[in-house]
Amino acid sequence: MNQPQFQEIRLRDFRCFHEQQTARTAPLTLLVGDNSTGKTAFLAAVRAVWEAAYGSGDPDFRHAPYDLGSFQEIVYGPGRRRHGPASFSLGFGSPGPERNGHRPASLSDELSSSTSSSPLLAFDATFESRAAAPYPATTAWRDGEVSVAYRHADHEDAHFAFESPNGSWLYSIPEPYQGVAGLVARRLFPRNIFRGDVTLLGGL
Repeated sequence: MNQPQFQEIRLRDFRCFHEQQTARTAPLTLLVGDNSTGKTAFLAAVRAVWEAAYGSGDPDFRHAPYDLGSFQEIVYGPGRRRHGPASFSLGFGSPGPERNGHRPASLSDELSSSTSSSPLLAFDATFESRAAAPYPATTAWRDGEVSVAYRHADHEDAHFAFESPNGSWLYSIPEPYQGVAGLVARRLFPRNIFRGDVTLLGGL
């Protein structure tokens, strides 16, 4: 399938980006700034969040050309060595799935329409430290009032959390199925549940 176009990138406690910050993006996006102001980190974040959402494995923050180092070197904090936050997050917003056969032709169309029926499809990943490297402990997709999150952190049982206008549910994943559950979270959700092919969440 064609991967969605990012309309915004969100960063929290990632390198020099403290707290939550949002950057709007377009098919042609220019990054302008002095040295050491976060341009390379931003590009690395774009690749990492895409890999977290659509890749076949966890993002590699040491892969060329963006070698950002260990978790402690990536997470925001004094010297990024110690006493920093326990996690950082990356996310994006992209055009939501079609509603009633309509999808805005462009971002300007969506912004100019006060009755747009295609809100941003949101993805967020929270990274924690595992063996000194960042790994996505929590990944979450949201489309309007419907969301699904998968969490698999060290020393915790893996689980799915579902929310819809009809309520919320939490499902624990037994150890033998946690690998499959992670694959489902990465492959099924963005390709089916939020593309209109599966109506599971909307009917919950």
